[in-house]
Amino acid sequence: MRTFEMALDLFKDICIYEELVRDTKKLQCMKIISFGITKDITGSLFLDFDLGEERISIGTFKEKLFEKYPELNKLKTLSFAINNAYTNDETMVSNHDELALIPPVSGG
Repeated sequence: MRTFEMALDLFKDICIYEELVRDTKKLQCMKIISFGITKDITGSLFLDFDLGEERISIGTFKEKLFEKYPELNKLKTLSFAINNAYTNDETMVSNHDELALIPPVSGG
């Protein structure tokens, strides 16, 4: 009986370890926040986007994002902010950054 309990404890530890590894990999992804219509298109307020070890330009990132979410191409304008600052297509981005998708806004 004791062997069974030890095996069960080991199994639980392995499951916890695997969950931690998955969570750590998620932490290594770029965090994306989708606002307004972009949230409807992506289906989520928060997204993880894995760029691997590379740094890419916002322009290149847009291409990858539009491949994954083609409906974003239909927006008249789409602004990006990296780490709370508006950016342009030449700005470099990596997995360590937080990116916001800012759709067209209207006011009155």
